[in-house]
Amino acid sequence: MALTNLNREQLCQTATEQKYDLLIIGGGVTGASIALDASSRGMSTILIEKDDFATEASGQLTPLLSEQLYPSRKLWSKAYQEKTIIEQIASPLCWPIDVLESTNKMDPILTSNKTLAQQLIEPLKKSYKPNHYKAISKRSIRNLEPRLNERMIRSVNRYNESYLDQMRLTLSLLKKANQFGGQMINYMKAVRFLYDDQKIINGVEAEDQVTGELYQFKSRKVINATGSRLAKLSQLDSTDLQIKSSLKIKKMIQMRLARANFPLNRGVSFRNQVSGEMVHLVPINEWIYIMTYEPAEWHVIEDGTLSQEELIRLSNLLDQMFTDNDDLERNDLKSYQLTYVVDNDPFQLPNNGIVESTTGLITVIGAPLIFYRYQANRVVDLLMKSFKRQLNILYSKSETRSFRLIGEPADEALNALENHPFYCFTEAEKRYLLHHYGEHIDHVLFYLKQVIQEQAHGALNPLLFAELVYCLENEAIYKPIDFLKRRIKVFLRDQNNIQLQLHGILTYMENQLGWSQEERSYYERECRIWLNDCL
Repeated sequence: MALTNLNREQLCQTATEQKYDLLIIGGGVTGASIALDASSRGMSTILIEKDDFATEASGQLTPLLSEQLYPSRKLWSKAYQEKTIIEQIASPLCWPIDVLESTNKMDPILTSNKTLAQQLIEPLKKSYKPNHYKAISKRSIRNLEPRLNERMIRSVNRYNESYLDQMRLTLSLLKKANQFGGQMINYMKAVRFLYDDQKIINGVEAEDQVTGELYQFKSRKVINATGSRLAKLSQLDSTDLQIKSSLKIKKMIQMRLARANFPLNRGVSFRNQVSGEMVHLVPINEWIYIMTYEPAEWHVIEDGTLSQEELIRLSNLLDQMFTDNDDLERNDLKSYQLTYVVDNDPFQLPNNGIVESTTGLITVIGAPLIFYRYQANRVVDLLMKSFKRQLNILYSKSETRSFRLIGEPADEALNALENHPFYCFTEAEKRYLLHHYGEHIDHVLFYLKQVIQEQAHGALNPLLFAELVYCLENEAIYKPIDFLKRRIKVFLRDQNNIQLQLHGILTYMENQLGWSQEERSYYERECRIWLNDCL
């Protein structure tokens, strides 16, 4: 069974004709991991997402270990175990990075509970795995990263980190759940909960964001896994839990600099003295990715822009931390992505951030990324006990630690990249394909061979066209902007070239998905605005 929107109308209609064990609202990494755990144990599962899959925080590049504050040695031990599992089951999606973490002279000392917790936990972090964290001398700093400003530094620790492509992880989880019979529908917005005679939720009414049509999906249990939108969704429930009052929110910011203009040998992390949050600089291929957070309030959650003040503050901070670079202008910080995330550790919340209302709605606070599988396991274990108690139905234990989500490409695929009979890959394209598709490269190469032999690509770049066909048939894209954003084309390819090929992308998708002329015009305008913003 393929994850596709080519049969969208039939898929939606069929989904209304059965009652599922579990309905999940939210197509990020939390919802996707619960969907895989549940469907692989034999629970009939459907997941709906109001936008495209893996948007907001689940569309970001994320460190696995940095910044986490676990209150016990047991959780640190579990974190390292989960890191090893993730690197095994999704190895192409992980970038191992050598990182220097700087403690600066101006860093606040014990000015907040969070800072206090970090200082108390740090000895546990070091003692658990000595090779993970090593203090280094200033002489070593000069050799490893000569542009770090020594006048700002109190001390530096060196460690090995893995950065994970959350977008590709989420899609891999959804595809795997789909293989176990789970139904995944994007652009389907929950607008109303359905209740039985005892006022217990037994489904949702959802609006197709493409056609405007309403569908009713029935289920025994409903899970709210909508991330920063969870409070808004919970308000649809007649017993609104007032979740918002107990949770904090913050901005998650990612942007990029051209590595040629800001040369960096390895990852660097340091604290923003104003916000108290960590700033991560990660060199990957030709870019330096910058990741940090800013405080936020719930009432500004719809605002997707950075203020001039925030950009200037970040620019000044980079100027202070690094020498031998001209002052960074706002325009040097390209293509920032801003989302909102819940700023609460679920392990510090009652029942580990899994809350059930009196009407049966289960709200799940997303765990730190490294615990995505562990949190899903806990949620489905609770469901399993409930089904056993109420319905006398037995399900198997979780086996997700042994599921390979995406493996390394086969030798034949690697050889094809080097000696393809119809296409000469650049080094950048090879790196991109290896990290992006892993073992599924052979499918993309099959489509590539097919489109070149049949000359089906027209004026489109044949590799771009092969990827488009693959994603339509296997990854449920519906809008052209899904294809561009998910593939992060603008980061890895010439933006002007993409704009020139947009007509061909639109034409093919229009023919395959049966768009109206109005839909095509709207999608084209949406893509051009986004590409222009990226430029």
